[in-house]
Amino acid sequence: MAREVEDIATRRARLAADGAVAMKEYRAKEAATRKRTERLRAERLAREAAEQRVAAKPQAAKPAPEKVPSNKPKAKAAKAPKTSKTKTR
Repeated sequence: MAREVEDIATRRARLAADGAVAMKEYRAKEAATRKRTERLRAERLAREAAEQRVAAKPQAAKPAPEKVPSNKPKAKAAKAPKTSKTKTR
């Protein structure tokens, strides 16, 4: 019986130590995730601000492209068919 009590106490102590280590690892991962998220958020906000600055700059007016005369003959518009002014039955 004394041995069982000792085993139980030893097991509880081992589980408590394992739990403490697991909690430490969990908190470390959580802190790393928070830090990475803050960095990525700052990068995204900086990128969006830069895009807005570029969009806000007045665009230089582009000159209209020069029209180059085409060597192709222009198609003639189709004529509407003539209608007679007299009524037919």
